[in-house]
Amino acid sequence: MDTYSSQTVYFAPKGLRIYAIGDLHGHYDALVAIHLQIDKHIQENPHDNIRIVYVGDYIDRGPESSKMLSRLSLLKDEDDGIDRVFLLGNHELAFLGFMKDPLTYGPNWLKYGGVQTLQSYGIEVANSKTILPGEMENYSRLLKEKTPKAHIDFLLSLETHHEAGGYLFVHAGIDPSKPLEKQKRNDFTTIRSPFLKSEVLHEKRVVHGHSISSDVEILPNRIGIDTGYYDSGLISAIIIEGGHVEKLQAKQSSPI
Repeated sequence: MDTYSSQTVYFAPKGLRIYAIGDLHGHYDALVAIHLQIDKHIQENPHDNIRIVYVGDYIDRGPESSKMLSRLSLLKDEDDGIDRVFLLGNHELAFLGFMKDPLTYGPNWLKYGGVQTLQSYGIEVANSKTILPGEMENYSRLLKEKTPKAHIDFLLSLETHHEAGGYLFVHAGIDPSKPLEKQKRNDFTTIRSPFLKSEVLHEKRVVHGHSISSDVEILPNRIGIDTGYYDSGLISAIIIEGGHVEKLQAKQSSPI
């Protein structure tokens, strides 16, 4: 495959405008803020064919994971003329895994935002720094009891990737050593270093979250849109139309 070249241009499908939204991580205000920016852009630049792609990691870290899933599950079926695609992130996988096998998934998930998700479902966590195996199993049982079926259905419906023209949308990235048809779920949802360091021009330009950067990274072979809202207060999206890409952002005055 070719490496970086200024002559390479990837295109969205003709007649389609795509918005892609970065990692939300349980911050409902970030969802509202970026939706408002998209609404404003559409009002100022009307278009007949619009798609919004959400790149995963809707939960954990922030205080409103349950509220986030309630809203997104409703948006999935909303009939407002906008096509929406929801992708699977590693945090959604860990959430589902914790309900099935808490002792395997719990140690990492609870350390990286799972405690806040439990709390968003009204589950009290007595000591978030030291959670014993028996407590993990109890939290798992409570989470299964308190999670609405609509949330589970939404999580189980999430796609690992989405292709549109010359673009591939995923949560984390791809393994640059394999063709797209050989990629596995783990590549799409967890990969970092081999993908981020690669200068290979992939079969499609990859739009992803998962790996935080201080600003949107628009590179020849990939576009990173996770600007770490839970820490930075900056939520990011991009607009893709034809061969043009631009960023769209909302900044909170004080991160929550």
